[in-house]
Amino acid sequence: MSKNKAVYLSALAIGFAALQATFGAGIARSDGDGVQQPQLILVKTTGYVPTPMTRQARIGAHLFEALNCQACHSIHNVGGTLGPMLDGIGARHSEEYLKAKFSDSKEARDTLATLTHRNPDDTFLHVRISPASANAIVAFLRALPEPKGGFVVEGHSHLAADIPPVNEHYRAQPVSRESIIGQKLFNDSGCMACHSVGGEGGWLGPVMDGVGGRRDRDYLVAHITNPREHSLKVNKSKYNVMSQMTQIKLAPDQIERIADYLQTLPNDSFSPSADVLP
Repeated sequence: MSKNKAVYLSALAIGFAALQATFGAGIARSDGDGVQQPQLILVKTTGYVPTPMTRQARIGAHLFEALNCQACHSIHNVGGTLGPMLDGIGARHSEEYLKAKFSDSKEARDTLATLTHRNPDDTFLHVRISPASANAIVAFLRALPEPKGGFVVEGHSHLAADIPPVNEHYRAQPVSRESIIGQKLFNDSGCMACHSVGGEGGWLGPVMDGVGGRRDRDYLVAHITNPREHSLKVNKSKYNVMSQMTQIKLAPDQIERIADYLQTLPNDSFSPSADVLP
């Protein structure tokens, strides 16, 4: 961890401790309209001693970046918030668990099912990679220290954005050269880590089948461009909800191509309960 980032997180923890001493264990905030905001929570360190940053761990660091893992996870307060923060993750999960979570081998799936008491067929809840790549990334993650001052995290709001109704009459746009380019961008940008198409992909974000019938093109482009800013804008009149979707680094024309692709997806396999993002 860089000195500046360690100081930043430590300062957050110290500031939180001072507020906690003044106002009590939880800090309930409200904006000018009286909307209750989530509480700040201090998560103390465990004394975890990180493993050395070996050659394998350095390879894992490169893979972590290449696979765009920070679209969902944060390290040193930088990255996404859909998945757990990874600072000091070695204190929270064993090496065996992490390898079983990431590796695409049958042995890994069976191990994860045993550790979590789940059916092996239900354990594909995370992107899986080759055993060698998984081992390297695990070595990197176990080398990450905890922030000295602990974690300051924000609890989840009890409010959720409105779920749009299924447009049963939606007719997907025909596949075009632009949509094919958009499909490749969608896949290469790690979108499938959180979103699914035709039953394949992640489950954290809404399914994309038929999304063009639930959201218009302007909405899709604005949300992909800056999801947090857009969700606050469209929901501010009702409640303060911030999207947990990570802003991806794409040019405006690339975002347009992804929108082209999304509008070609029919809603045959759409599950209304899965669409939870604003």
